Amino acid sequence: MTIDGQKKVDIAVLDKIIAECGGDKSHLIAMLQKVQEVYRYVPEDAMIYIGTKIEDLSPATVFGVATFYAQFSLDPKGKYEIRCCDGTACHVRGSMPVLNAIKEKLDYKMYKIICNFLKEKGFKHYEISNFAKEGYESKHNLVYWNNEHYYGFGLGASGYISNIRYNNTRNLNDYLKEKYLLNKEIITNEDNLKYGLILGLRKINGINVNNFNEKYHTNLLENEKVKKLIKNKELIYENGYLFINKKYIYVQNEILIKLI
Repeated sequence: MTIDGQKKVDIAVLDKIIAECGGDKSHLIAMLQKVQEVYRYVPEDAMIYIGTKIEDLSPATVFGVATFYAQFSLDPKGKYEIRCCDGTACHVRGSMPVLNAIKEKLDYKMYKIICNFLKEKGFKHYEISNFAKEGYESKHNLVYWNNEHYYGFGLGASGYISNIRYNNTRNLNDYLKEKYLLNKEIITNEDNLKYGLILGLRKINGINVNNFNEKYHTNLLENEKVKKLIKNKELIYENGYLFINKKYIYVQNEILIKLI
């Protein structure tokens, strides 16, 4: 008895576990604990078998109990389990960088799975955290990434008009009293150029250099920070566009911060 991707369960082992627990549905949690001790997780086949074997029980009930309690894992595990200690003694000896490195590896693996899946389904990766069918990219969000002006209405909204970026209050009483603004920032020409560069590089296709130079009255390719990143191949200049090397999209913040 087996389900794809899971271990084959031994009916004799399950019958023994059920017998040890008296074959009573009131001991279901104890049964699942014993199953997990044997297989290191709770196989779906085991839940189905227990749910049909025991009187007044169903597979759906078994599954509900197994998913309700955090102690139970429904995913197959490897032969070895690696744990990173985050106690005080380990923390002061440098365990957190190890833990963070592991998390980054796992996050990157999930990121690649998402990117590959959406690509197979015909979605275009057009901005660091956004995908869309060709021709259906968000016009609303592209306003942000192109550093264009927009109004913000409502609680907590933000806007960018002329040379002012602002955030509205989150306090409903203040808003009803027409005290709309929480804060505002006057943007200098230098600030505006930095915003244009940082936001523009969030797009996978990057920045049209000629348009950028005309808009901000600059020569982007003569910027020393940009030149260094191009030399290191963290940024790519190709066919009139400046963009982040595809290899570094996932860690784009580490590159963007070098431009500030």
